[in-house]
Amino acid sequence: MNVEITWNGGFNHKEELLALAEKSDTFYMVSPFLAPDIEKIIEEMSTIKNLYVYTNIDGFDMGVEIIEALSRLQKYCEKENISLNMFYDDGLHGKVYLFYKGEKATGFVTASANFTTKGLTKNIEYGILIEDETLQNEMLKNVRNNVAHTLSAAYLSYLYGKAQEFKKKHPKQEKPSFKSAKFVRSEKTKETRYFLKTIGRDGKPHPKKPFVDDVKLGFKKATYHKGDVMVIHAKEHGLVVGIYMVLEDIPEEYTEDTWDKWPYKYMLRCLTPDFSKKWWQEEIKTLELPEDFIIHRLHEEDHVTMRGKDNLNAISYGSPFQLTKEFADYVLKRLNETL
Repeated sequence: MNVEITWNGGFNHKEELLALAEKSDTFYMVSPFLAPDIEKIIEEMSTIKNLYVYTNIDGFDMGVEIIEALSRLQKYCEKENISLNMFYDDGLHGKVYLFYKGEKATGFVTASANFTTKGLTKNIEYGILIEDETLQNEMLKNVRNNVAHTLSAAYLSYLYGKAQEFKKKHPKQEKPSFKSAKFVRSEKTKETRYFLKTIGRDGKPHPKKPFVDDVKLGFKKATYHKGDVMVIHAKEHGLVVGIYMVLEDIPEEYTEDTWDKWPYKYMLRCLTPDFSKKWWQEEIKTLELPEDFIIHRLHEEDHVTMRGKDNLNAISYGSPFQLTKEFADYVLKRLNETL
């Protein structure tokens, strides 16, 4: 059994689900709230050919929005030849996402995160990734038994018509709301976090030259803050380039360039200039560091990543992921030993 903690940190819930989808063809989605553009998220799961949606169409006064989202999803699935089955129960509040390859379980996530863009990427959400076929099948059986009302295409079409009639009769009006944050101002505590970030890409390796000046590096998400520390890894070389600190809370944003996969540019400062001016000569191999760390760690509960892993396998996904302070300190010690 493999169990990992999940949260919307360096590797968010959406990325967790996309990683599971890559090795699957069937997706069981259990979520009371759904993204208005749910089909855009499913579009990123190109291997999924069988989709089962379990949701709540009335319980949270979101009936119109849910029906509209399901209607768009249905049209998308018809166009892409994806088999879609929908179920509902107005008592549903749990969230779980289960993946299969044929009948073989490939892993599931149960979390606080709804299947919405904010829930999967931006909100502070926590969960568990589990890879265990027995537990996964037991979870799926429970879902099927408890969320058992079928939402057929014909019934969905009928509900969509009723939803549009309701919208015409009851135009949406903004309700006044009380926001305590308007009256209470407190400084947000920002502890230093440690990440591993990859630079360079297939076919275009990072050049072997000093990397010591302040530099703007791109990120997929604007979730980092001043004081965060990055261990930089050169992809095709497989080497540590150095350790760098984020210098700003708010990055430059280039989201209008749709071709740029790393639109948020943060300024970083090198903390290891003596090493980083000749990093390619020192040949500190990134993927070999965990094994040496395990040998020398002071406590068995000191792990390499904040997900409790003692390896850097997540490096293959490309996105930054969070390291423990203990491992980051060890990497700094190794770099200093070369001087």
